[in-house]
Amino acid sequence: MQNEYTKCLHCLEDIRIGAKLCKHCKSKTYLVLADEIKFRCLNCGQKLSTSKNATDQTLICPTCNINVSIPEIKENTDESALRESTSFIEKFTELMGLKSISGVKYSEIFSEVFNKHEKKDAENIFACGTEQTTPDINNLDFEVPKPWLFFRVLVLSLITYFLFDYMWEWFQNPKVVPGVIITGTFAIPISVLVLFFELNIRKDLSFYRTAKILILGGVLSILVTLFINDTPIGKALINKMSASSAGPIEEIAKLFIVYYFLKGMKEKHILSALLIGAAVGTGFSAFESAGYAFERLALSQSYESMEEMIKMRGLLSPFMHTTWTAIASAGLCIAFTNYQAQGGRLFTNARFLKLLGFSIACHMYWNSTLLTSWGIFRYAPVAILVWIVILSLVLEGIDELKRKKHAG
Repeated sequence: MQNEYTKCLHCLEDIRIGAKLCKHCKSKTYLVLADEIKFRCLNCGQKLSTSKNATDQTLICPTCNINVSIPEIKENTDESALRESTSFIEKFTELMGLKSISGVKYSEIFSEVFNKHEKKDAENIFACGTEQTTPDINNLDFEVPKPWLFFRVLVLSLITYFLFDYMWEWFQNPKVVPGVIITGTFAIPISVLVLFFELNIRKDLSFYRTAKILILGGVLSILVTLFINDTPIGKALINKMSASSAGPIEEIAKLFIVYYFLKGMKEKHILSALLIGAAVGTGFSAFESAGYAFERLALSQSYESMEEMIKMRGLLSPFMHTTWTAIASAGLCIAFTNYQAQGGRLFTNARFLKLLGFSIACHMYWNSTLLTSWGIFRYAPVAILVWIVILSLVLEGIDELKRKKHAG
């Protein structure tokens, strides 16, 4: 071999030839099988393969028509040492066509949560997204972000909710009930949205625009949902699938609104798409939960019954609409990127359909009667899988920005 190092297919950093993992981004560089090498196109992520004995040094990607370097393998490398791990998470990310999250330490990601931060640190997080405050891509820190402000927002929101709840318990004044509903249904979803705001290292969406997407996106997505429910197709789905029909109906309704906001972005990238989707999903989630809470109170005439509804939906909200819509939005952004580079059809992009299908499947399972004997633990599979997908998309979003920086 002529060179001791080659480039990682994900982050473009130098890695030793034959390395199984990139030491910079922890991604698997390629998969060596008995007679072939499997790897991905650096530009579009298309899966590629070639004979292990191939003499060519490059391969033309059939999707984007660029020459992709074939990973170099040491002749004396032990093949068994290069085989991918068969852990469930890695099998799942491979099945979904996602970036591996092996090597990522969750304790490191959230290491700043309990550290001391000044007031100005919080203000600086929100001071972004305008022409003057959006950083140049060459000045970005491409390390995995370490969010912390979301936890402060969570604590403040919960304190506000429990103060309203205490006022009802102590004074029995019906005027505080709307405060209980509003703070209870927004507290946790808003905190999760702030987490997505911190994960967007591009910092190209202001807090004002995010709030605008939350409010308008939430209202409009509910409006579109009600329209779809009233169509013959919607009625047929509801009659046939009952509560599970909310999966395809609501996820597609939210995606219509995401499409509108994402299409208006000058620079489309995965991290901003995650934030846009999370904002729409948060608005939908909070408004819908408020409706459920009011309905429970009106039908049961029981404050305790309403309170139980608020707490249950709030507790589960980090694994529901906010994340489902963020994932579908990221898929739509990937489709936009490929569409702008290669043309073709936007909504038939394979990765977009896979991520949208995943969100719909999660929603359908959530509303189904499967594993009801497990109680609240029946939601655990979805809770785990959605955050595996989110973390993988965040890592892919960081790599996407790195490639844009290198491309100039």
